[in-house]
Amino acid sequence: MRLTKKNNIQLIEAISIKSSLTADLHRFLGFIDQMTPYESPDHHLWHAIEYVVDKDIFVSGESIIRSKVYRRLLDIMGFGPRLAKCSDCGTDKIAYFIPSDIMFLCSSSLNKAPLKIYEAVEI
Repeated sequence: MRLTKKNNIQLIEAISIKSSLTADLHRFLGFIDQMTPYESPDHHLWHAIEYVVDKDIFVSGESIIRSKVYRRLLDIMGFGPRLAKCSDCGTDKIAYFIPSDIMFLCSSSLNKAPLKIYEAVEI
């Protein structure tokens, strides 16, 4: 998938469906870009992403739905949060995933971390 910008940001060579690019969708696409290796096709992951974009989940979806989407995609990518622990304090009450560091954090550890909130996805 590619994002291009001329007058607007467009998703090309991927999904032929037009979707409104909201901040949440932009963040979701950035997450996918960070988490997927180039030149390694994964059809299961592709169909999941296609479904999310097609159904405008990040345009109209509630926070709880977006969190479930991130959890499911992490499962597909092999980073399932079911048995994950907070990388800071070790609790199993994880609430966030940090793609840049491939780590899970609980809410209180995220507040202590030197991260910007947009660097974490709520799961």
